[in-house]
Amino acid sequence: MIALILLLIAAGIIAMVAGHIHNRQINKKIASGELDKEPDIVIKSEECEACNHIQGTEGCELDCVLQKAKTEVEYYEDEELDRYKGRPSNDYTEEEAQEFRDILETCLDSDVPGWNRSLELRGINVPDQIKDELYILLSDQVRK
Repeated sequence: MIALILLLIAAGIIAMVAGHIHNRQINKKIASGELDKEPDIVIKSEECEACNHIQGTEGCELDCVLQKAKTEVEYYEDEELDRYKGRPSNDYTEEEAQEFRDILETCLDSDVPGWNRSLELRGINVPDQIKDELYILLSDQVRK
């Protein structure tokens, strides 16, 4: 037990020394004009679109992580939606949103996460008008 405590203290001291050295190097770069200011710390968390949890957390199932890693596009008889590639989600008319809704309603519940991922991989934003419906179906799949 004492060895473990000593090990934790040693690890803490090493981390403090490494942090001090890092900060000193940053300050030298600022003084020499290589940097304008101290770099910002950015914490990224990638949300798994298949289940709407933060990837890697307890709520994100292995299937969702694996689905996120999938890069091959799978079509769900929706090739006509490719014409909306790059279009903002708030820029759809009701008729255009209905095209998405029709496909969503014909998908099997188990296919909805894959269809959503397919749209994502193809650069197609889901219209704001159907996002609530899509979210509910995705949430239902996570609960199952």
